[in-house]
Amino acid sequence: MEELWPLLSELCTKHKESVRVIERICRCLRFMLRNVQRAAISLLSPLVTLAASVYHQHHHSCFLYLGSIVIDEFGGEESCRQGLLQMLQVFSEDTFPLLSSPGGLVSHPDIVDDLFRLCYRFIQQCPLTFLCSPMASPLIECALAACTLNHRDAFSSVMRFFKDIVACVSTATDTHQRELHFTAVQSLLTQHGQALVNGLVSGFVLLPTYMLMESSEVLWELLVCAREPVCHMLEVSIDSVSCSNAVKATDAQKAEFLTSISRCTALEDIFPVVREFARLYR
Repeated sequence: MEELWPLLSELCTKHKESVRVIERICRCLRFMLRNVQRAAISLLSPLVTLAASVYHQHHHSCFLYLGSIVIDEFGGEESCRQGLLQMLQVFSEDTFPLLSSPGGLVSHPDIVDDLFRLCYRFIQQCPLTFLCSPMASPLIECALAACTLNHRDAFSSVMRFFKDIVACVSTATDTHQRELHFTAVQSLLTQHGQALVNGLVSGFVLLPTYMLMESSEVLWELLVCAREPVCHMLEVSIDSVSCSNAVKATDAQKAEFLTSISRCTALEDIFPVVREFARLYR
């Protein structure tokens, strides 16, 4: 890989405007990283620097996907984590203006998909580094805007991002880690929990039924983490949910939904309840 890197770097710089060429270079780099794994650590800095530079100019989403591979391979290395966090920050800050522009989420679902894949891979590899970083809240706010995005792959990555944030409490390897993760997650939920539940409920009402399984999984993880506060948030959300058509759930139907959710004891209990609630607005 060290022998090929100068050629690939030169090609990337020369053809940086070509989506077709850049995608093939990134694919080549992905396979090389998967093959040599941590033996490529000496190339990590120049690789990330080049990817960030070209992405800043042309927003090729394949660089975000490549970044997720980099995190997969090097996120377990304590010495690499700050550098990976800087990579995430650079990619995110270049992406936020694009996605926050009018119609940005709808126009760039590939970037939504690859950005939040990058984020959930980061959470999987080094959760506490992500949860305690200054990028956590801006990324959550960006993801909240995509809670009703009608694009299967992009929506799936956004929901996986939220799911992994909350689930990292239960997947921690020891008691001390679990306490640290719980504190960090609770802090984020205090800031964004109501907005997240609002987004999930809006998705239940507005999105096709086949997309609701993943948002149901997020709701389940929230219930596992903080059942009573989340049930209260749900009550607030369903009272203010808006829908473009005239069909709305009655107060009795909303109360039944809340009661059914509060009684769910397993993930498989959630989706049928959500599906029946969504049907009230179809």
